[in-house]
Amino acid sequence: MIQGALTTIALFFLGIPYAILLGAVVSVTAIIPYAGAFIGAVPGVIIAFFVSPTTSVLAVLVYIAIQQLDGNFIMPRIQGEVLRVHPIIVLLAIFIGGGLVGIIVSVPLLAVLRVLFYFFRVRLDIENGGSGA
Repeated sequence: MIQGALTTIALFFLGIPYAILLGAVVSVTAIIPYAGAFIGAVPGVIIAFFVSPTTSVLAVLVYIAIQQLDGNFIMPRIQGEVLRVHPIIVLLAIFIGGGLVGIIVSVPLLAVLRVLFYFFRVRLDIENGGSGA
């Protein structure tokens, strides 16, 4: 959602038609970690090229900047605070998942496994006379 909103605003200020629709495309394709925003950028860059080649280059730069902002600052913070999963573990899960379905499923599956691991670790620690923390 963040990538889509930022894309919509940036494309609107660049004067690219269908900015809201193109932002929605980025929001949907951003579900695919790492590559999704770039896949979603293709229609926007093509439409921007029909406005002017300079606008197309600016659109590419905007898409890259938004992807870098989201990938390096926003998402690691969200994942670190909410899921308590290190970004490298997320990256490994994506590589292990492989393929489009694996990429989409691996991060939520990793979060579920993390919760289950924590749940059982605390329960086993309590049964063994530990502090539970």
